[in-house]
Amino acid sequence: MCFSKLTKSILILSAASIGIFAACKTGRTTNSSSKQVVDNSPGEPPTGVEPGFNIIGPPIAGVGPLDPYHGFPMWYQDSTGVKLELCHDGDAKCVVLPPSFNPALPPRFPENFPDESFYWMADNALTISTGGSLRVEFAIEAAFLSGDPMPGQRIVFGRTRFIGKGLRNGTYRITHPYGIDEFDVTAGVIKSTNDVGVGVENFNGVLKSQFGTFLSWDAGAPAGYIGDSAVAHTFVGSPFGTNFFRVEFLQGNNVTIVAQSNTAFISGRLGPDGAYVSHPSKTYTSAPTVTMTASTPSSKVFYTTDGSNPTSSGSRSEYSSPVALAGTSPIVLKTVPETNGTAGVIKTYTYTLDPSMLSASASPASGIYTSPQTVTLTSEGGATAIFYTLDGSDPLTSPTKGIYQSPIAVPNNGMTTIRYLAVKLSVSGAVLAKSDINTAFYSIGAEKLFRSVVDPQIEMPFSTVDRNGLSLTTCWQETDP
Repeated sequence: MCFSKLTKSILILSAASIGIFAACKTGRTTNSSSKQVVDNSPGEPPTGVEPGFNIIGPPIAGVGPLDPYHGFPMWYQDSTGVKLELCHDGDAKCVVLPPSFNPALPPRFPENFPDESFYWMADNALTISTGGSLRVEFAIEAAFLSGDPMPGQRIVFGRTRFIGKGLRNGTYRITHPYGIDEFDVTAGVIKSTNDVGVGVENFNGVLKSQFGTFLSWDAGAPAGYIGDSAVAHTFVGSPFGTNFFRVEFLQGNNVTIVAQSNTAFISGRLGPDGAYVSHPSKTYTSAPTVTMTASTPSSKVFYTTDGSNPTSSGSRSEYSSPVALAGTSPIVLKTVPETNGTAGVIKTYTYTLDPSMLSASASPASGIYTSPQTVTLTSEGGATAIFYTLDGSDPLTSPTKGIYQSPIAVPNNGMTTIRYLAVKLSVSGAVLAKSDINTAFYSIGAEKLFRSVVDPQIEMPFSTVDRNGLSLTTCWQETDP
C-alpha cells in the first residue's frame, strides 16, 4: 500500500542495483520517511523545482567541472556566490571520514578514497526536555551507488535528515534554517531522510536540492573554511532569517518549547582556484600521462614541465589534450588557469621516477560492464609475482590469496572486488619488496528494469517493466490503496 502522507515514489535504475524510495512532502509527516529525488537526464537543464518538494529560496547556483583525479565536481556554489570543494582527504576541519579511507596514506582513487565525503554539512544534536534527543542534519554529500568507490558509480545529493530517539509520543514541530517540519511520533522515534539529486554520474540534480544557501559561521571562521566540523558555533545563511533550531511539543492549543539552539557544527572548505591534474605528486615507476582541468570552466590552462613559471615562461604550452610527461626525474609540472589574459593560482606537481619501484595495474579498469569480463594484472619494476584476493582481504597476508598466473574471470553475478599487489620474492619465497595494495571493482549485469516515457504531471515514468513483462505504475496519490 502507499503511505497516506507521501506524494510519490522514486525508482533508481542501474546496471548493478535497484532501489525504491518513498518521497515525503515538506510539512507534516509520519514519524518515518525516506525520499530520494532522482535526476537521470543529463541533457535537461535544472529547473530548481522538484514536484512534491518545496525549494526554500533560490536554488544552488552552480556546479564546477569534474576533477580529473577523482571524477566528482570540483565545487558547488550557493546563491550567494560561496563555492565549496569536496573535502575527501581527512582534513581535520571537515566531516570525519569513514573507515574506508586511511588518513595515514595519501588519497588514491579508488583504492584509498572515502565511500562518502562532503562538500558541506551543518548539523546539531538537541536534548529534548521531555525526554530523548533529536539530530538535525543538512548536507551535500558525495558517495557511490555501489557502496564502494569506483568509476561509473559516483553520486552527489542534497540531504535533509531528522533522527529522534527516546521521544515522548505526540506531535513535534521543528523550526530550522530552511523551514518548518512537523512529525507525529507514535513509537518514540523520528526517522526522516530526504535525499535530492541522486543520479549516477549526473551531478546537476543537486541544483534542485532543498537549500540554495550554505549555512556558515557568523564570524571567525578559519581561513579557507566557512566553519569547523568539531566546533559548535552561531551561524548565518537561513533564507528565512531563522538561524536557529527550535523544537516544540504540540498538545491541542498548548505549545511547549522543548529544545532550542542557535549553534551548529558546520563543515565547508572554500572552493579551489587553479588548474588540477589527474595524477597527484608522488613516485612513479614510469612517467604518467596527465590530464588537466581548470576550476573555472571558461579558463584556458597553461603549463610547463621544467619547473618554470607557466604565466611567463617561453617554454609554456596551452593544454589541449593529455600530456605524456617525459624528462629527468623529478619532473616538475606547473599549471595555471587564465581567463581573458588574467592568470589564476599556480599549482605545482612533482613526479619522481623510480624504474625499480614495484607497481601493479589491472585491465580493464574498475567500472560497470554489461557482460562478463576477464581482468589482466600487470606489474612494473622487476616484480616476480602478483598476489591477489577476491574476498576483500589483504593480498599480502591473507590465507586466501592467490598468485596471478592468467586473466581472472569476473562472472555475471553482481560486484567483484580484486585486491592485488606486485612483489619481489627471494629464492625461498620470502617477500623482498612490495608495491602498494590496489583495489579494482567490477559490477557485471545488464539493466534489470525498463522505464516508460515520462508522465508530465509528476515528471516520472508512467510505468516500470521487469524482464518478465510485469509492469508497475507509480504510487503517488494519497487516495491510492
